[in-house]
Amino acid sequence: MGETKKTTIKKMTNGYKASLYKSPTYNSWACMKCRCDCKNTPYYKDYGGRGITYSEKWATFKGFLDDMGERPEGCTLDRIDVNGNYCKENCRWATKSQQQHNMRTQKRPLVGVRFDSTHKTSPWACRIHGKGRQYASRRKTLAEAIKWRRKMEEKLWEQQ
Repeated sequence: MGETKKTTIKKMTNGYKASLYKSPTYNSWACMKCRCDCKNTPYYKDYGGRGITYSEKWATFKGFLDDMGERPEGCTLDRIDVNGNYCKENCRWATKSQQQHNMRTQKRPLVGVRFDSTHKTSPWACRIHGKGRQYASRRKTLAEAIKWRRKMEEKLWEQQ
């Protein structure tokens, strides 16, 4: 298998130019715009359909690139506040695990916690994935299970 060649964005006198279809940074920008603007795409309902938009400056690739810089390897565009818009103050380049922790679904208290009636003494099962493995525990009450899960989230994601 051949290695993929990383393209770099070169500053020209008339702005920024890139091998646009090969640049990871351009791809992130184009996908962001599509999620917000293109009603016929599968992700529109979670972005533009919820009122998520992007700053006026980011309507152009140059404006986006000026604010965010080139996309680091292994990262993609992430909104810090998942209900906020795409803008310099609310976006960062984040790893996959950082983004998974920042998803709207992770804000629900029962993510990774379920009731299992077959275990009478500790019916609440807790699970979390991190650092390439799964962690699990059982607790007597829902409150204890949620507390364990949140503590593990902090422990796993603070080290990344």
